[in-house]
Amino acid sequence: MKNAWIVFLSLTLVGCASMFGEGQQLISIETSTGEKAKAEIRTPNSTFKKEVPAQINVDKGWGKIIISVTDNCYKQSSVELDNGIEPAFWLNIFNGYIGFFIDVATGSMWEYDSNVSIELEKEDKEECK
Repeated sequence: MKNAWIVFLSLTLVGCASMFGEGQQLISIETSTGEKAKAEIRTPNSTFKKEVPAQINVDKGWGKIIISVTDNCYKQSSVELDNGIEPAFWLNIFNGYIGFFIDVATGSMWEYDSNVSIELEKEDKEECK
């Protein structure tokens, strides 16, 4: 009987997206030309600069991820990643619905596109040739 309670509590106190998904997600950022460029990446939790193409690990959560080209040799462009619902989130139907609240509170219910391409267009500047 004690083991049954342990199983019951573990199933009801953890959300399915928290159990089967991860709190972070790997996103691959490519450029339209394959060339490298400096970019700023804004996530719901932080902002940082990175050279793209690159792979980044982001925390899942509420909000968009915005990737903007900041390189002086390229025209400014950006791409927004909206978050969608992690498929494992719907498995909470089987654990008494408590997992819905846990996954929402922890942000585990969200996922982003794993592959992104950002448009690069060269600036016509002497220092960029």
